[in-house]
Amino acid sequence: MSIKAFALSILAGTALASPTGLQRRQGSLLVGNSVNGAFREVNITATTSIGNANCKPFSFDGPFVSMMFGMADTTIATLNITDVSGQSHSIAPGTTNANLQGFNLEGNERISKMTLHSGDPTYELFGFDFAIDNGLNSRVRTMKAANADGKTSYELSTGSGIIARVSGSACSDTSAIDGLVISYLDDLASISVSNITYDGFVSNIKDAGKGSSLTVASQMLDNRNSSIQQQILLTTTSATTRSYTITTGSAYTVGASTTVESKVGIPLLSEGKASGTASWSLTESTDEQEMTGETHTQAATFQLNCPARTDCVAAATFLQFKIDVNINVTMTATTKSNEKFNWQSLGKFEGADSLAMKTVVNEVGKA
Repeated sequence: MSIKAFALSILAGTALASPTGLQRRQGSLLVGNSVNGAFREVNITATTSIGNANCKPFSFDGPFVSMMFGMADTTIATLNITDVSGQSHSIAPGTTNANLQGFNLEGNERISKMTLHSGDPTYELFGFDFAIDNGLNSRVRTMKAANADGKTSYELSTGSGIIARVSGSACSDTSAIDGLVISYLDDLASISVSNITYDGFVSNIKDAGKGSSLTVASQMLDNRNSSIQQQILLTTTSATTRSYTITTGSAYTVGASTTVESKVGIPLLSEGKASGTASWSLTESTDEQEMTGETHTQAATFQLNCPARTDCVAAATFLQFKIDVNINVTMTATTKSNEKFNWQSLGKFEGADSLAMKTVVNEVGKA
C-alpha cells in the first residue's frame, strides 16, 4: 500500500501531523512519516508509552550501516545498531530470547523503501521490510514476529535512504522499545568533506623526515678527448611529483564522487632552511578538491656543460617525501532544502610530494 493510500485508509477523521506527514492514533500505535529539518522521519510509537515514567529516551547519531531487530510478538524487544565508524549500540529494555533479524549495508547501499507490518484493527507492530539498493542491484531484508503472516503492510518514505539518526524510548514495564524514530536524511544535494584533523600535526606543521631521490633523467658524456667544453642535452621524462589519497569509513556519495571543500587544509611540502629538509604544512585551496589527486611534471630538455678533458654524468632529480597519517574527517550532507547534517568518520591520508627539481653534472673521470 502506498503512503497516499495509507493516509486515506487509516486517517479518516484524524488531522495530519504536518502537510508532508502522516500519522494515526487508533488502537495502540502512533505512526508518522514526515520531514523534520534534514530528516525524513519514520516515527512508530506505542500510545501507552506517551508520558510513561518507565520509558527512558535514547538517541544515537550515525549514519548507520547495520540494524538488527529482535521482534517479540507485537513489540520490538531488542535493537542493535552499528555506525559507519564501527561503533555499536544495543537497546534492550528487557530480557528476551528473540532471534535478531536485520541488515548490514555495504558500500553505497541505501534503504530505498521501508514497509511496516501492522495488524488491523488493533494496529499492533509485527515487523518491517527494508528494500536495499546500491544503484545497480537491490535486495529486501525482512524482520517479522512469528505471528506476522497475513497482516496489513504500509509503505513509508525513506528520503535519501541514509539512516542518520536512531532514537526512541525503551520501556522497562513492557520490556520493549515502545517508541522508535528512524531518521533518514532527506533527498540530498551533496555530500562533502568539510573538515579534516590530521594526527601528528602541531600548529598545522609536521616534520617530513627523510626524503628519497627520484631520478627523472640521466645522460653520460665522455669529453676526456676534447680540449673544449661540451654541452649535454638532458631530456627528462614526465613524472608524478605529487599525489594524495583520502580514505574514510563513509562510502556515501552524491553524484560521481565526494568532494573536499576548499576551506579544508591539505598537506603540502615546503622546503626547510637546511638543504634537503622539508616539512608538511596544511594549505587551503581556492577550489573544491577531489578525494584523490596527482600533479605531473612534464618532460623538458636542459642544456648542461661538461668541462674539457672530463667524463661527465648529468642527472635531473626530485627529492620526494611521503606521508601516511590517520585522520578524523567531518562529513557534511546537504539536503535539497539546504538543511545540513554532520558526522565524524575515521580515515587515512596518504601522499607524496617533491621539492623542486635539481639538475647536476657529476665529473666521474679526468683525462
